[in-house]
Amino acid sequence: MECPVCDRKLRTEGSLKQHCRDSHPKTYCLRCERPFANRESLRQHISSSSNHYRCEHCPHKPDFASSTALEKHQENSHELCKPCDRSFNTPESLEQHDIAVHNLCKDCGNFFDTEHNLQNHQRTHAAKLIPCPGCSRSFDKESAMVLHLEAGTCSSGTTADIVDDLAHQCYQSGHYLSNDGEYDFSCPDCETLFVWMSGLLQHAESNACEVSLSKDSPLGKFMHFLRLRVQS
Repeated sequence: MECPVCDRKLRTEGSLKQHCRDSHPKTYCLRCERPFANRESLRQHISSSSNHYRCEHCPHKPDFASSTALEKHQENSHELCKPCDRSFNTPESLEQHDIAVHNLCKDCGNFFDTEHNLQNHQRTHAAKLIPCPGCSRSFDKESAMVLHLEAGTCSSGTTADIVDDLAHQCYQSGHYLSNDGEYDFSCPDCETLFVWMSGLLQHAESNACEVSLSKDSPLGKFMHFLRLRVQS
């Protein structure tokens, strides 16, 4: 077998590789174990081979052993967003891009397919400051606490039927009860219908309309009434 650089003849492929690796290291691809006639041939090989991962953002175009290593280098050295093929000047600007465009959770670094999925996930990071009046559990939102009561998972024994009864007993009921046969509750502001009180509260928390949970609002006064009755 003949060396493509110096025309020396070797007996086996192994001895040819050994010769090229030792005598012509600048034209030998260690990763692929292939000799090349000149540096240009080697450069072309690195550019086209699936075994090589070059960073096109670096002036000297370094070669990495895997796509994972290349991605890590690009993120650390170039603040690169690979899906957008866009570089940023600072880590903070890349993070802001990922939050705005790719649904990045800033708290844990996970990405989500949709903004809705991200918002649902972010509830796991929210401080749980809403205590249940019937047990020791706390929740991040009023709607989650009421859903807990409706589901019958509270040690107080409160159920969806009890929550409905209390909603009818509250003196503010005329503002949020519905006359529809299938839906018990109606938004005091936009009149959207709901089967469950927890659904109406979740609607209020979403800022979909002007309905409020403030202590002076009908729903806020119902929540105060609910807490008193469940505690008792």
